[in-house]
Amino acid sequence: MIPSTTAAAAPDEGCRRSVSRIAQAGLAMLVLAACSPSPPNAGEILREALPESVAPGQHVTVKLAEAFSASAWDTFAIMCPYEAPVDVAADLGIPTAGIPDLARTDQYQAILLLDDAALVHASQFPRGAIDLCSIHSEERVTLGANDDLVLTRDVKGTWTLASPVGMRS
Repeated sequence: MIPSTTAAAAPDEGCRRSVSRIAQAGLAMLVLAACSPSPPNAGEILREALPESVAPGQHVTVKLAEAFSASAWDTFAIMCPYEAPVDVAADLGIPTAGIPDLARTDQYQAILLLDDAALVHASQFPRGAIDLCSIHSEERVTLGANDDLVLTRDVKGTWTLASPVGMRS
C-alpha cells in the first residue's frame, strides 16, 4: 500500500496559512506605523504660535499652555548648544533617556517638556528662525505650564528671548 500524501499535506497547508496571516498582519502594522504622523517638533509649534509680521524689537507673548497643549506637562525647559544629556538631566533632576545630545554642536537647541519631573517630550531644532539660546544665562530657562514665553524679533528676522524673564532654578 502506498502511503497517502494528503494526510501529511494538511498540517503543512495550515501552517503556511497561519504564517501567511501573521506576515500580512505584521506588514499591515508596519504600514500603519510608517504612515502615522510623528509628534510635531517643538520648534514648529513655537513658530506657528508667532505672528508672521512683527516690527523688529517688538515683544510677542506666547502662552505656553496654549501652544503646547498636545501633551500634559508642567515644566518647559530650554536646552542650549554644547549641553550634554547627563548635565541637563542632573540640572532638571530627571533620567537622561530621551534628552537630545547637543554637546558637540552650536547649530541646535531643544525644548524639553516635563511632567512631574519626568520627560514627556523633547525635540531639537535649528537655531535659525528662532534662537532661544542667544541670551547667556548662568541658570537654565525653565517655565511653568501657565507661564508665558516672551520673544522679540531682531532686525534679521530671528526670534529671540526678550530677556531671561521667567527663569527659575
